[in-house]
Amino acid sequence: DEENAEEEKEEEDILEVVSLLLQSPNPQVRTYANGTLYSLLQRETIRESARALGFEDLLADLAAHSDPVFVRQLTYIIALLASDGPG
Repeated sequence: DEENAEEEKEEEDILEVVSLLLQSPNPQVRTYANGTLYSLLQRETIRESARALGFEDLLADLAAHSDPVFVRQLTYIIALLASDGPG
């Protein structure tokens, strides 16, 4: 219905902003965005939206070009994204 479509659009908008922040050259911004994405991915609907938007590929690409600390953070997020939920 229309309400679900609006919620889905809002989730996609939020994920788009987070994806841009994850690509920031500033490590503090990337760490903040990573924490935000971790929190967002606790919701199943947002995990589904992130998968649909290709976040698995985005995160893998970022990990291939990042420092070891950020790679560890991204690896955890990739695993959360691939899971059925937190925990």
